[in-house]
Amino acid sequence: MELNIDLLLAHWPFFMVAAVLAVLGRVADRVFTRERAYRTPVKDFWFWMRETLPAHPIILGLLLGTVMPDPEGQGWPRGFIVLYFGGAGAAGLAGWIYLKARQKTFPLPGESEPPPE
Repeated sequence: MELNIDLLLAHWPFFMVAAVLAVLGRVADRVFTRERAYRTPVKDFWFWMRETLPAHPIILGLLLGTVMPDPEGQGWPRGFIVLYFGGAGAAGLAGWIYLKARQKTFPLPGESEPPPE
């Protein structure tokens, strides 16, 4: 089977959104930690953000689809565009799971080493 590069390039927004959401998911793992989620017996903001973390890339993809233009410029209906970017969010979730299984982490601002002088 031959790889069709033109087809892949036509859908670069899909791949970019999926990659960005996968990386943001790994950063969110560092923000919405288990310690913050379970520090009080009350189910607060941190708890629900931690518990619903796998749904975030799909929801963000769907929301992004409501404001993004047609990725191919072919006059797609708005519902198709929303589902297209929702699919990109689902691919981002798969990327997040892949990065998490490989234990890839990204430093939060202020956690990295300062550059040498």
